[in-house]
Amino acid sequence: MALFALTVFVLFFIYQSFTTRNVAEFKCPGKYQTSQEYLEDLAKWIRVESDKNPKLSSDELLVLRNDEFNKHNCSPSPWSYEFSEIPFGQQTTNPTIEFNEKSSVVNVTPTDKTIKFLGKEYGPYVSKNDNYTKVRNVHYPLVGQTTGVADEEISLNFYLQGVWADEEFSSSDFANQFVNGSQENGDNILTHFEAPDPTTRDPAFFIVSSAVYPEDGYGYVFLSKITSIGSDTYSVLFAKKLIGTKDLNDKISKWAVENGAPYLTAVGNINPDSSWLKFSDSFKLRGL
Repeated sequence: MALFALTVFVLFFIYQSFTTRNVAEFKCPGKYQTSQEYLEDLAKWIRVESDKNPKLSSDELLVLRNDEFNKHNCSPSPWSYEFSEIPFGQQTTNPTIEFNEKSSVVNVTPTDKTIKFLGKEYGPYVSKNDNYTKVRNVHYPLVGQTTGVADEEISLNFYLQGVWADEEFSSSDFANQFVNGSQENGDNILTHFEAPDPTTRDPAFFIVSSAVYPEDGYGYVFLSKITSIGSDTYSVLFAKKLIGTKDLNDKISKWAVENGAPYLTAVGNINPDSSWLKFSDSFKLRGL
């Protein structure tokens, strides 16, 4: 089974959220009965190695882990959570994403009032042209819920040339501004990296972020993919709402450890059809 490269960000969350000091003897991924057992032992291993050398970089940690794989002659992982050699944070190279046979691309068109996402239904969608942000937004809340306050929501956002900005921009330009703007707004950028889009193979930018509002009793995990569609740019954003107060950051980390890899895989597989651009012509022609 192919390795799933995006899982490095799960490794990041595990490193952040688990505090246990006990470590099980190293076992190859194929020796585990469940993915949860595997993730728990992986978390323990990361904690112990990090305690041994607090200055250990993420790249060095990955090298150590791969050395263990080679030492024990491990077979390819049966879990979609397996990581490969992708640097944390900003990358200087573009890794290859390999999706296993359980993955499937979801092509979304304007006629798709609802969409299936990891066994759940989202929609019907609500679309609008935001005159303030100059973005075409299409929101798919969890079925039966309301956009903006839903427990889970998928958004397609279209950034059109000549509308979102007067000067020509690339998906990379927008991704960098997205990260900078999120940080300025007080959101926490947990990790971000570049990898080929699984469908088009164009450069895509994956961002994992969170926002907490303890005074209101909730917070969000955001999983985003930003890439090009024709000469324009779009983003897919999955928002997961979590309830809590002082423990929100712990809840966010726990959710990401347990669910992050398959959800980010699914976000990466969402591919808006080019017909959305025709659907947005009226917005572009208005010269907003």
